[in-house]
Amino acid sequence: MPRQSLLRRKPEILVSPLLLVLLIILMEYVIIPVFHIPSWIIPPPSVVFNTLISSFKREILPHFLVTLVELFSGYGMAVILGIGLAAFITQFRFLEQVLAPYIILMVTMPIVSLVPLLLIWLGVGMITKIVAVTIAAFPPIMMNAVTGFRNTDSLKLDLMHSLSATKIQTFVKVRFPCALPNIFTGLILGAITSLITCIAAEFLGGSTGLGYLVVVYSSILNVKGLFAVIIIIALLGIGFYELIVFIQHLVIRWPQ
Repeated sequence: MPRQSLLRRKPEILVSPLLLVLLIILMEYVIIPVFHIPSWIIPPPSVVFNTLISSFKREILPHFLVTLVELFSGYGMAVILGIGLAAFITQFRFLEQVLAPYIILMVTMPIVSLVPLLLIWLGVGMITKIVAVTIAAFPPIMMNAVTGFRNTDSLKLDLMHSLSATKIQTFVKVRFPCALPNIFTGLILGAITSLITCIAAEFLGGSTGLGYLVVVYSSILNVKGLFAVIIIIALLGIGFYELIVFIQHLVIRWPQ
């Protein structure tokens, strides 16, 4: 009964996977055979799946782990810097107004364009990718955190003031909890930009990572391997997003 009620309330839980399975079946048995699409353009899903299984541990996994370290290291630094700086500057209106144009500039500027400069300054190692991810994820996290801290309910602030609460107590008890919905919005946006930047940085420099593997496979026309890596990148992005949403549901238990 609980499972049936869940499917009635959220039929997309069943419909979305079925659409994917239907698309795979159509590609395997209808579209590719009927239109005679060669395997070097679009390989059959079964071939891609077999390639993914056979080459994952030997070829893909080492690069996957490198990308994972770069992604979570850079993202973790961006979370600390973004929320920390947002909490600091919102305590000083003048400082917030001075830094606002630079924050907007970082949000609107494509961070990928800075990757070549980072490669010149820092080399082609893992540090370059971590810094690139941090720079990419930092602006949306900080901007949304600033919005959340700024839009705290004035009645709650007045209540804390009437209770003679310190700034730290007000921040911990009121500002931070009220800003959590905005903060998690920034965390989701930062996760999206961080993965894009991480893969792009691996495209441009280095000899490890999923982005580098995409470049290698495309250069030797290993299309089935290329599709396998793209699937891994897509699954990484989906998993990263779902992880943040799961944490959000654990942390925010009140109506938003």
